[in-house]
Amino acid sequence: MRLAYSALGRSYRKYDDVMSYYYDLEPLANYEFAQLMPYRYTGKFTDYSTGLVQMDSRWYNGHNGRFIQPDNWNLRNTHLPKAVQHELMQFTGVNTQQLLNDPSQQMAYGYVRGNPLKYVDPYGLNAMYVPDSYYNSVVQEDNAIEHYSRNEENDQFLKGKGLYEREDLSIKEITDAGMKQASEGESVFHRQGEGNENNLKFTSKVAEEENFIQKNITNRYGKYEVVVKPNGDGTYTHVSDEINMGTLNKGNNPLSHVIKDIAPYAEFGNVEECDD
Repeated sequence: MRLAYSALGRSYRKYDDVMSYYYDLEPLANYEFAQLMPYRYTGKFTDYSTGLVQMDSRWYNGHNGRFIQPDNWNLRNTHLPKAVQHELMQFTGVNTQQLLNDPSQQMAYGYVRGNPLKYVDPYGLNAMYVPDSYYNSVVQEDNAIEHYSRNEENDQFLKGKGLYEREDLSIKEITDAGMKQASEGESVFHRQGEGNENNLKFTSKVAEEENFIQKNITNRYGKYEVVVKPNGDGTYTHVSDEINMGTLNKGNNPLSHVIKDIAPYAEFGNVEECDD
């Protein structure tokens, strides 16, 4: 099961093979799954019986983006004894003057001032600023993990079709496996380095005979790829080196393909580099 979240914590679940998601309309919509995976949004515990997230000092409802208890440090608490106020200030890092001067601090049930892209609230006490450098590094790491994960899915497809790591493939065998040959322009990234100039790229079809829309729009680039190198005797070898290998394709049209596939490839490459 693959999960995604809105910035404020609403859960989305994958429901098909094209990475489409639907969101859970009710707190208990994912009752059964919450029992198997209780630590979810921001890594906090999610109660499967209510759908609420335990944010240490308060419970949070991701379906409406609000806490169910008021903030511990708000205008209503400024009448409390100084000793209590001082303790609350220590926890929240906000003094009375800052509390009074910042209207967003008066949202007693609000989450991170309504701006979860800029702030975090790890203890349910107060919004804390996240430096752009940290945020960007986290996002970049998540993007890299997502990018590299496509290799395993593509390999599993090729193994299921009997094409993986073969050195005696024929064109007929490849096309009989439901693959179509890519154009010269679409093969350029798989012909890098000496000896790879004649590599051929094939991508998966969605029908035995694709119609015009499928061939040119919705499945123009195919989802799965196999790249092969001619052996000189009419057979072909599956290419699996990290530069020219075939990977899971993303993006159906030229623009989305550049954004979702080519740009991440230019940034991350095909495989993660390991330090020796």
